Amino acid sequence: MTRRVFSALLLALGGTVALLLDWQVMLRRLHERASLVPGDLAEFRAYAFALFHTHDPTATAASGLPYPPPFVLLAAPLDWVTPLSGYVLWLLFGNLALAAAARRAGLTWAAVALGLLSPPNLYCMAMGQTGAFVSALLLAALSLTPRQPFAAGLAAAGIVIKPHFGLLMPICFLAARQYRAVLAAAFGLLILCLLPLALVDPQIWTVFLFDNSSHATRLVTQAWPQPYQYVMVTVFMMLRSLGGGMAASYGAQAIATAAAAAGCWQLWRATAQDDGFARLSATLCLVALATPYAYIYDLVALGFGLAGYAATRNWAATAPLAIFWLFTGLYGLLSMGLFLTGALFLALIAWLVWPRQRQSSASNSAICS
Repeated sequence: MTRRVFSALLLALGGTVALLLDWQVMLRRLHERASLVPGDLAEFRAYAFALFHTHDPTATAASGLPYPPPFVLLAAPLDWVTPLSGYVLWLLFGNLALAAAARRAGLTWAAVALGLLSPPNLYCMAMGQTGAFVSALLLAALSLTPRQPFAAGLAAAGIVIKPHFGLLMPICFLAARQYRAVLAAAFGLLILCLLPLALVDPQIWTVFLFDNSSHATRLVTQAWPQPYQYVMVTVFMMLRSLGGGMAASYGAQAIATAAAAAGCWQLWRATAQDDGFARLSATLCLVALATPYAYIYDLVALGFGLAGYAATRNWAATAPLAIFWLFTGLYGLLSMGLFLTGALFLALIAWLVWPRQRQSSASNSAICS
C-alpha cells in the first residue's frame, strides 16, 4: 500500500509539473505570436500549402522539415481549414487514434486515460507535434502482431512518416515469425511512397533526398546546447551533452542501436511469452534507444504501454509508470540542470519491465493471444 501511495504521488507530481510547463509554453506562444497554434504545426501547414498551391516540390525545401514525402498525406488536411481549426482537429484525431489503438491493444479505459494524460502526450499537444499519430501506429503494429499480422504490417508501414521509429519493426516481425506482417508492411510502404508521386510531383522524392533530409542531419549535429535539444532522449545526444565528440557519440549510438536490435529479437523470439504489456513497454523503450533522433513527445506510446503494464497487475506494479511520468514531467529542467538523461531513464524502465519468465496469466494475454 505504501508503494502504491508513493507511486501515486510521483504520478501527481510529474503530471502537475508537465501541466504547468505546457501551460507556460502556450502562454508564451500567445504573447509572442498572438496565436495558440504551435509553430511546429504552422510549419506542417506551410508544407502542405507549398505542395498543393504552388505544385512545386522544391518550394518545400525552404521549410526545413525533415519528413519524407508520405508525410504530406498527414499534413494535407491542415491546408483545408483555418490554422486554429486545424490545431483542434489535429489534437482530436491524434488522441482518438491513440485511444482506439490502446483499446485494441487491450488497455482498460483507466489505463487509456492515464496514457492520454501522460506528460509526453501533454507536451505533444502543446507543441502540435506528430507523436500521437506515430505512437498510435506503433501501438497498433506491436499489439496486433500476434493476432492480426497483416493489419500490424500495414500499421508499421504508416510509421514511414517518421521512419527512424520503424527501424526495429522488421526485427520484431521476423523474430515472431510473422512473415505476413513483413509482406503487408512492404506492400503498405510501397503504396505510401508512390501516392505522393501521384498527388504532387515525381520530383518530391528527389527534393527530400537531396534537400530536406539534410535538415535532419543538421538538427542532430548542431553544437550543444540548442533550445530544441533539451528534450531529446537519445544516446547520441546524451554523449553530446556530456561533451562527447561526433565520432564518440555516433559510436555510442551504433552500439545502442545494435543492443536494441538484439533485445528486440530476444523479446519477440519467445512467441509463447504471455506478458504482453511488459514486452510492449520494453520494445517501445528499445525503439527510442535505437535512433539518434527522438524527443520527449515521441514517447507517447510508452506511456500507454506502462499504463497497461500496471493495470494488468491490479495496479501493484506502478513504479515504472510513476518513474516515467516523473522524469518526463521534469525532463526539461533535468536537462538544463544536469545533462540529457533520457537514454538512462529509458534503459532503467526497460530493465524494470523486462519479461524475466514466461507467465500464463490470462489478464496479460490481451495483446499476445
